[in-house]
Amino acid sequence: MKNKNYRSILMISVLAFLVINPAKAQEYMRINKSDGTVMEIAISDIRKITFDNLTAVPLQHPVMQQLLKMKLYPNPANEYVNINYTLAGTGVVQIDIYSLAGKLVSSHSPGNRHKGNYTHRWQTKGILTGTYICKISQNQITITEKVIVKH
Repeated sequence: MKNKNYRSILMISVLAFLVINPAKAQEYMRINKSDGTVMEIAISDIRKITFDNLTAVPLQHPVMQQLLKMKLYPNPANEYVNINYTLAGTGVVQIDIYSLAGKLVSSHSPGNRHKGNYTHRWQTKGILTGTYICKISQNQITITEKVIVKH
């Protein structure tokens, strides 16, 4: 009798696991965030899901950030933005400015640069008010910063 009850309980548990869990999985969406926390959201509460690859820029390891540094000012900007950048080595530098829609707004290639500090002035006359992403690349290292243009 005891063995039969054990089998019945085991059978009901397996059936519940197979039937109830998939239903729960369809009611909620679980998000594992990069900081280790977990969010669970009811599917019925979600109106729209958008994945934005441009603004979801991956964080660079601190060692990588030491190889290439950037400071933007004034920020917010009106007529221009000074893009100060520090290079830890020699290589071809590329400076690109993107709108949040992913459109390339400005591109500047100062060419091969040696270790040191440099400044590029981005003229914002004719640029629409809004938020932009400044991206600097050298030797397969890329860093980004947000800049706001207000006229």
